[in-house]
Amino acid sequence: MNKKLLTLMLMVVGLEVIAQTPIYHFTFDNTLQDVSNSHVFALNPGVPATATPTFTSGESSGSYALAISGTYNVQVNLANLPQGNAARTIMMRVQSYPTGSATNPLWVYGGNGALQKLSLTHDNNGSSNLMTDTVSTSSIATNCGINSLSNSWYLVTVTYDGTTLKIYRDSHFLLSETVNLATAGNLLKIGQFLESTSTVSGVGFKVDDLKIFDSALTAQQIGAIYSNGADLNNGLLAFYDFENNLNSSTGNHNLTAQGAMAYVTGIEGASLS
Repeated sequence: MNKKLLTLMLMVVGLEVIAQTPIYHFTFDNTLQDVSNSHVFALNPGVPATATPTFTSGESSGSYALAISGTYNVQVNLANLPQGNAARTIMMRVQSYPTGSATNPLWVYGGNGALQKLSLTHDNNGSSNLMTDTVSTSSIATNCGINSLSNSWYLVTVTYDGTTLKIYRDSHFLLSETVNLATAGNLLKIGQFLESTSTVSGVGFKVDDLKIFDSALTAQQIGAIYSNGADLNNGLLAFYDFENNLNSSTGNHNLTAQGAMAYVTGIEGASLS
């Protein structure tokens, strides 16, 4: 088979795994508007009226990110945010560096009743932790691998398929919990807790490329988005994270073992030895 044709076919197969369309997508490339120019973030209540957004270098070359702090955080009303126990995926790329015992409220939406809220926070209390909260339940991924002292970017993802809530960092699966969500509310906040009407000291992170889907992405789809978006992997035909398997991020170019092998603890979960 012609080599160029084979390469094109492999690229198309890979794109089929990535090809999920978010219902909302905010790039934060010098703008608070989404890619459709239909929705825009505004200051959360309690933030000084003189505060203005600070856009800094994002993860990918030439991209920008929004700086979130105790004196600058934002909210937006999104009518089609998944409600009840509807399937969803919420992902964003972050640099997160909460100070002291502070907790970074990465995002939150919903209501204050039992199971009506869904949020994701990051803190360094004892270890680096990612936590979801639904008012009546919480799921904590301890030692989640986010290094607050580095300038590294991380893709943090929460998925829900109607019964199971999962948390991922980059392409690495962290945990899953069974929960019957009853989400009720369309106001999405970044950098502020749902019930807060004032700023919170110690909050500090940068956010880039927020995507919200009305489906629960698979681990392969998340891995494909991660490898496609990170500078190190951008443009690669295949990406392997060796998380206890020899599969590519798309599942289309899996490796086959030749002889004995073992998986050991790596810089991001498991690695091949």
